[in-house]
Order: sequence, then C-alpha cells, then structure tokens
Amino acid sequence: MARLPDSKGSRVVLIGSASYTTESGFEPLPPVRQNLAELAKLLRTQTGIAERNICVVEDPADYKAFLTALKQAGEQAQDLLLFYFAGHGVALHGNDLGLTYVNSDAEHPEWSTVNFQLVRKMLLESGARAKMVILDCCHSGNAFGAGAMGTTDPGKALEDLARINGSYVLTATDARKPWAESRGTNECTAFTGALIDVLHAVEPDDPEYLTMDLIYARLRAELISRNHPVPQASGRNSGAALALARRRPPAVEPPSPKTTTSGDDSAREELPAPRGESQGPGQGGESGRLGNDPTTATEAVEGRRRVVDQSSDANLSRLAASISAFANQLSRTGRQEEALAAATEATDRYRQLVERDPNTFLPDLAASISTLANQLSQARRQAEALATATEATDLYRQLVERDPNTFLPDLAASISTLANQLSQARRQAEALATATEATDLYRQLVERDPNTFLPDLAASISTLANQLSQAGRQDEALAAATETVDLFRQLETRYPPVE
Repeated sequence: MARLPDSKGSRVVLIGSASYTTESGFEPLPPVRQNLAELAKLLRTQTGIAERNICVVEDPADYKAFLTALKQAGEQAQDLLLFYFAGHGVALHGNDLGLTYVNSDAEHPEWSTVNFQLVRKMLLESGARAKMVILDCCHSGNAFGAGAMGTTDPGKALEDLARINGSYVLTATDARKPWAESRGTNECTAFTGALIDVLHAVEPDDPEYLTMDLIYARLRAELISRNHPVPQASGRNSGAALALARRRPPAVEPPSPKTTTSGDDSAREELPAPRGESQGPGQGGESGRLGNDPTTATEAVEGRRRVVDQSSDANLSRLAASISAFANQLSRTGRQEEALAAATEATDRYRQLVERDPNTFLPDLAASISTLANQLSQARRQAEALATATEATDLYRQLVERDPNTFLPDLAASISTLANQLSQARRQAEALATATEATDLYRQLVERDPNTFLPDLAASISTLANQLSQAGRQDEALAAATETVDLFRQLETRYPPVE
C-alpha cells in the first residue's frame, strides 16, 4: 500500500565524499556537496521528514565517521531507514563494493574503504520497518551481488537486504558500467540531479504518491534520454510501495494547509485532502488513496498520453515506463483485468521504441513481454501466455548473445517461466527439456555468485523434480527433490528468518 514515511519514526543518513587527499589517487567530486544539500532539502519539503531526523555527513575522514551516523540512525529508526552515498566507489575482491572517504587509498581499497557488506549488516540489524539504499557511485551495482543486476524481477536481484519485506535499493549504474560523473541539473551529479528532477516534477494528474517503482521507471527513462548509464533498482514487496513525494493539488486551486513549516513533524499530516478526495467513512487513510483508486491512477497515465510527443523517444519511453509501473500497481492490488490491459499497452509502446532504437530498448521490450506473459497466465489465457513467454525467451537469447554477463540471469528466469507454461499446456517433454535448461543455467550462475543465485537454483531444481516425476522418471525425480531439500537447508542456515 503506497505511503509516505512517518516523519517522527524515520531516519535518513546522507553521506557524500567530495574531497580526497592528494595521495589518495581519487579525483575530487565537487557536485557531491550539492547532492547532499539538494537531497536533504527535498526530503524535508517533499517527503516530510523532520530536519532533525536527517543526518548529513560531508567528507567523512575515515570509516568510523562513515559508520557512526548510520549506527545511531539504525538504532533510532522505527519506520524508514534511508542510507544514501555519493562519491567514488571501488570494486573489491569477491565482487564487493567499497565506499570511499577522504583518506581512502586507491592502491589499497580493501583496507581503506567501507565495504558495503558492513553497511548492509547495519541495515539488517536495524529495527526499522523499511530500509532504503541509494548509491550514486562507480560499481554501485556490486551492492546487489555479482551478476544480479541483469535481472528485471524485483524479487530476485538482491541478497540479504532484499530478503526483508519493505527494502529497496537504487543504484546509479550496474557493476560493470562506468559512473556518470558529469554534472546534471542543479549542479548535482547526473544520477542524483535526475532523481531530484523526477521528485520535483510531481504533477496534479500524477498518482497521489510517487512510489519507488514509479520513481525508478521515470528516473530510468530520464537518464536514458540524457545518454547516461542506466540505473538499477530492486525492492521487496512493500519496499516498492514506499513513496518519497506526494502529488500536489492543481495550481488553480491551491490547498490551505493548517501548518506550513516543512520541518515540523505534523506538517505533512495537516495538509487537507487533494481536490476530489473524500475523508468520509471508508474513504480516509491509506485504503482510499492511490493503489486502490483506479480513477486516480488512470488519470495519471492519461495525462502522460495527452502530452507525449510521439516523435520523441524520450517522451515515449517515459510513457511506456509509466504504463508499465501502472500495470504493476494494478496487479498488486488485485485488478488483474486492468493490469493485463496496461501491460499490453506498455508492450506495444516498447515495440514502437524498438523499431526506432533496438539497441537501447530491446531489454525493456523483453522485460515488458515477460510481465505480459505472467498477466496472461493469471487471466488463464494459457495459449497466449505460452506464445508470449516463448517470445520473451527468444529475445533474451538475443540479448545474451550481445552481453551474457548482464542478461544470463534474465534468460534463466525466462526459461524457467516458459517451462511452467509448457507444463500447463501439457507439453511435458518440452517442459522437461526447458526445465533442465533453466537448471543448467542457474548452476552456471551459482558458480559465479552463489549468494545471489542459490535460491533460484533451489527453486529451479524443485520444478525439475516435478517434471521428472510427471515423466515417470522417479529415481531422477527423487534425486532432484533430495538436492532441493539440501539447498533449502543451506539457505535456512545462511539466511535465518528476519522479522
């Protein structure tokens, strides 16, 4: 359910490394200072978090200065704990990510940077209801684990952090592509500048809350239009429903808030309901807002359709991304028929974009078709779901030929979905062959990064065991089922349940 963070119970830690010693080997990054100032201001005015609950650490000298603020915030946070870092990032051994500080040493990053594993551990230990990470640095995709950034499934990209409901991670780039160090708007870095632009560009016809999945969709389209690296994101269940901004009523009929102090804890709660919303019985609170209001959400998308310039790839990409995010919102609230219609339209928009620029938009089309296949399956239109899943798999095979490191996880997931569709169509021999291929791919991925892909391998072998059993190959089915149990026991030991 979409919501803004609670002002009193939330804590924000913004850390930026703009300056480095002459001996560090790192170039200074002056725009990072502006990142901190603009983002702190936005979180106060747009998100409604009290100023005293936002800790800004500019140019930490060492790892203690870096982590002390996060430790304190983690102990105090009850609702949202948000961690943001901007500065140089370095790739460490084991595909880890190192976050730099003033006295970091480029020649010895293993012992002169903050390993993101420490940050993640502190986030895991916090009792906050929701955890959010935003990383604006090189190699930030390593926060997801090696190879994980290729997936478009929000439930599969993260490791420990994303196994907790209510978590969300947003990074400036993946583990392989360079960071966009060029300046963006407001004298910020390109990534943070675009993020701030997206959050400021809330329009009267938008959904009431700009949730993280919608923010990411717009941010991605914005950065693509500016020829910057494509950001990466992943969330777990309610994490994607977190919001950082709220729709404003139309300028022609401004609200009259009872209090106007942006830093006051009660400022957000005292705003009157936007025009057209009732606060009567059954209408107030979260249940009457976006996510459960098809009229409001539909108006948001219709506004984008009215203003889109069909000659502009950037505008059409924004529209496609907005419709795709809208489809996900509809699906999460159980409106499957509307979700299917929106997913179909998003796919049609991406087909238009691929005709214009296949290199840029083919991954988006493949992801959109995968989503459409799932929606068709939920609507019990199995023949269409199978055809669509087959098309998605074919597209991912093309993408793997282009960049196997990025798209192999997507191909494995797509083949796994296709195996299920073939089984439902009672094409058992093909289903078994496809499930076997998916398992083989996940074994390759586990060799590369067991922390990220072991859960997927366990699920894939479980599916394979079912297919072998249906084929009458009971000995092989038993062996596969035994391996599945062993893997899930490993996962239980490695990732104990977190409340």
